[in-house]
Amino acid sequence: MIYLLLCILVSVTILILFRSFSHIGVDRNNTIIISYLVSFILAFLTRNKALDLTELPHYGWFYTGLVIGVTFYVGFQLFALSAKKIGLAITSVSANMSVVVPVIIAMVFYNETVSIGKIGGLLLVLVSFYLIFKKEKHIKLDKHFIYFPILLFVFNGLNASLLGFSDKIGASDYKLLFMSLIFLSAFVFGGLSNFFNKSRKKLDMRSLLASLLLGILNYASTMLILKSLSLVPDSIFFPIYNSGYIALSAVFGFLLFKEKLRTVNTVGIAVAVLAIIIITSGL
Repeated sequence: MIYLLLCILVSVTILILFRSFSHIGVDRNNTIIISYLVSFILAFLTRNKALDLTELPHYGWFYTGLVIGVTFYVGFQLFALSAKKIGLAITSVSANMSVVVPVIIAMVFYNETVSIGKIGGLLLVLVSFYLIFKKEKHIKLDKHFIYFPILLFVFNGLNASLLGFSDKIGASDYKLLFMSLIFLSAFVFGGLSNFFNKSRKKLDMRSLLASLLLGILNYASTMLILKSLSLVPDSIFFPIYNSGYIALSAVFGFLLFKEKLRTVNTVGIAVAVLAIIIITSGL
């Protein structure tokens, strides 16, 4: 459980770093792409098992890793597009509700135990997402852009499910090598996408330094996720990770950036904590 808690803490730290970028003039797209290269180098240099790289395509998790790298990058771009077109509130809810996908897959395909506690806890997680992100004004959704949050939901859920699946087909035995494959795939795909982006910006020193820090955090976060998945069932890990991440983000948003929480948002955090207790109780 300690790995899961550390995973949540590192993920929130990444969010805080992202939130700070706009204040220090860092280009987010360049930073994300270069950070994947930094993460790849760290994972590859610290890999714990020697393996003939020419044999990689013979492992089932090789192709899964390539796909995860792409979903990492595409998922981020979808988040940015959805936030721009329809607003951050619906985007955030859509992204975090994707926890439903890996939990259901774990219960249906991996024969993990289905209990009243898990189902009730999962429902509470979804309720907490709604309450935490509930805004004062009525949210209007432009029907022309409704596919953005839908695709975000699908990609985030797919990404989480693929991470769980990769663990079950042996990726956990080559964690660092598998991580390096994911980061390299994300870097290559992101770099190619940026190359054809006419509005791309030049890489400056601030973005480079931010990339180094973000790359280290990405490396730590992914390693902790893989470690947690090898110790905790998917149907328990994902609800706890997502609800814990949301609750802690809200708290740090208030403490560091003075984001005021309404009563309904505070209730949402309490509901998320309750969901964690129910899911981990084994009921």
